[in-house]
Amino acid sequence: MKRIGPIILLLFLSFIISNLTAQEVEKTPEKSTPGGKAFIIPLRDMIDGGLSSSLERRVETALKSALGGPRLIIFEIDTYGGRLEPAFEISEYISKIDKARTVAYIPNKAISAGSLITLSCNEIVMGSQAELGDCEPIIPAMEGGYQTAGEKIQTLLRTKFRKFADKNGYPPPLAEAMVTKEMEVYQIFTEEAPQGRFITSKELKDMSQAESDKIKSRRLIVEAGKLLTMHAKEAKEYGFAKAI
Repeated sequence: MKRIGPIILLLFLSFIISNLTAQEVEKTPEKSTPGGKAFIIPLRDMIDGGLSSSLERRVETALKSALGGPRLIIFEIDTYGGRLEPAFEISEYISKIDKARTVAYIPNKAISAGSLITLSCNEIVMGSQAELGDCEPIIPAMEGGYQTAGEKIQTLLRTKFRKFADKNGYPPPLAEAMVTKEMEVYQIFTEEAPQGRFITSKELKDMSQAESDKIKSRRLIVEAGKLLTMHAKEAKEYGFAKAI
């Protein structure tokens, strides 16, 4: 399928979001735009197994709703997260959609499991005050409350984030920094990458002297001990959000 150009996509999204999301999507489980070229599917509140099966049904409905299928499926994501297993199922399912381009629209928040689902989409559009990130996995603690899950779960989750980031063109080091707070990420600027690129502190440390000499400047983006959570302007600056 022919890819929609970025400018056309953003103009199209601006129209359908401003005209449909506030008025119609709040009242219906999903909404097709005029002509059936885009389909809006809300993903709100707790991420759980029921939402996973519901989403698959709604996507199948969207794909059959218009002649030739819709060009865009827009997932309106507004959640603080939820269970990890359904988030894996939803994100993998969205990532494998190949009959339409997928867009995550975040009006307010896509936190924790919501950020994983967001990165599985081909494009991200955010509201001006929206937030994205913080997917540190937590599990119930023996003494009550919650604690950070072990490295086994974190490794699996980082792999998912890195895979979706690679597939959809988001910065992998920053994607992984949403999961593990021990990661420190810098943006470095060189003649080969004047716009900057993101690397971990380990990659920076392992650079040869010749590679290190090419760095004209650098800035710390994610400090060790902190999870990455971005507001809309940061997400756009760092290469996640296509538009605000």
